[in-house]
Amino acid sequence: MGKYKETRKDGISSEVFKSVIEILPRYITALYNGSLLKGMFLQRWKIALLIPVNETGKTENEEASKFRPTRLLDTYGNVLEVLLINRIMY
Repeated sequence: MGKYKETRKDGISSEVFKSVIEILPRYITALYNGSLLKGMFLQRWKIALLIPVNETGKTENEEASKFRPTRLLDTYGNVLEVLLINRIMY
């Protein structure tokens, strides 16, 4: 996955998102709390970028059966998803 790891559908890297949280923590908290209170998960947060990943790790092998899809969600949606999973698992 390498070079695709930090490239999300929205173009926001995890480093940028971490900086936003440090600068505007109340805004991000309000955004997520509002989403949870209204029972809404924004449509744009559901859109994923599918990346084919070679299971063998060898880039010269282009046989379709050697690839699996990996999804990269919008950064904000991905973080909310992880927060909800952690809350449910707790």
